[in-house]
Amino acid sequence: MCDNAPNFYRTMTTYHDNCLCCLKANEKIKRLGYKCTMKKLYLSNRNGFTLIELMVTIAVAGILLGIAVPSFVNMVRDNQDIANTNQLSGVFRWARTEAIKQGNTLSLCSSTNQTTCRGSSKTNWADGWIIFIDQDGDGVFDSDGDAILCEAGEDCLLRSNGSVSNATLVANQSNPLSFSSKGLPEPEPSPAYRLTYTPDNCPSGDKRLSIVEISSIGKTIKKEGDCL
Repeated sequence: MCDNAPNFYRTMTTYHDNCLCCLKANEKIKRLGYKCTMKKLYLSNRNGFTLIELMVTIAVAGILLGIAVPSFVNMVRDNQDIANTNQLSGVFRWARTEAIKQGNTLSLCSSTNQTTCRGSSKTNWADGWIIFIDQDGDGVFDSDGDAILCEAGEDCLLRSNGSVSNATLVANQSNPLSFSSKGLPEPEPSPAYRLTYTPDNCPSGDKRLSIVEISSIGKTIKKEGDCL
């Protein structure tokens, strides 16, 4: 206890009810002739972490990261799949609308260079595709090869799209997809024209496969399926 010590040299602790002598005032108390006995030192304001606290914090952080990181990766992957299939659906809808607006046949075909239709493996759309006004409606992009586009009697390239990353995109038919001036598939495909989007590393049974289908009236329908 702080025997006969002045009040301003005493401090009370919430740890116990004994009076504690302040270390900084100890020498001055002695010079004043008072007796100071330290019963217990309680540090109410501690800075830093103990080794055990640090190890526990790191362990908890590791567990949380182990849970959060895979979920974040899956979310990014799923968003990419959705964006790719939404883009493809939007392309078909735009082509149908533009055919009606232009009053002419519009065709879409797979392409490796985004300037001409693909010569082989025509069902493979993963390398890109083109959309063009098909003057003669034959589904083939006709160009005279000069720098002047959309000349009389020449097909007119409207839009192109590059390759799809980290996925395959396969059509169920090798012929191009065409929309008439009325917005109908031309000729009417049987079965319906369909493109299947399959992400890379898609385990069997995982519902990440998407199908974009064109109905007999030209409506774009998007479906989900199981990876094989």
